Amino acid sequence: MPVLDLKIIELLVDKHLASFLGEEKNLMNPIDIDRFIQEYLDMKICYRKLSDQGDILGISVFSDMILSFSDNGEKIEEFYAGGTIIIEEELLDDKQYGRRNFTKAHEAVHGILNLEKPTVKSVYYRRDNAISYYERLVDKAASRLILPEELVKKTFYAFMGADHIKRLNPLCNKKDFNNFCFLSKYLGVSKKALSIRLIQLGLVDKADYEFPHRFLDVSCEGDKI
Repeated sequence: MPVLDLKIIELLVDKHLASFLGEEKNLMNPIDIDRFIQEYLDMKICYRKLSDQGDILGISVFSDMILSFSDNGEKIEEFYAGGTIIIEEELLDDKQYGRRNFTKAHEAVHGILNLEKPTVKSVYYRRDNAISYYERLVDKAASRLILPEELVKKTFYAFMGADHIKRLNPLCNKKDFNNFCFLSKYLGVSKKALSIRLIQLGLVDKADYEFPHRFLDVSCEGDKI
């Protein structure tokens, strides 16, 4: 299976998400990524400090193995059973809930691909900035998993009261921006992840809320999600 093809990965995400949701597919409930991982993928989630530099956010383990970690310069080896997702413990901070959920979605995509064709590679890492082509594809597919198009469109209309808005900027329209913030909390994702998805779906033209005084086009690419 040519797993490096984004369209194939997205089709697999759609298939397994529809199977997971069943009769709930057309509802407006946020995607419960923990339940998807634990009940549908039958994988365990655990948390630990993954690196001294903080650049590793998640690890997927698909076969029994011993992993090495660095803790304040000290090398530590721990056994993990296949079917385990390890999340950086600093993401347990309430302020990091969006990045935590997106990291789980990223690892869940690896789990989906492993369901389709058990991987010859036993472990995958999600880093703070995806550096490989494959990991960037998985990031894009993770956005589709946790923010499926129909759910985003329905909740966008419910929260924003419109099918489309031009700009997410508290200086241009504080009401729209506040509603956008409520929507990101409802869906359980960061404002950055949601704004990128809204632009992808054509629901928003610009998202320059991080620099509200810059009345210029601002790209969301490269920001942390």
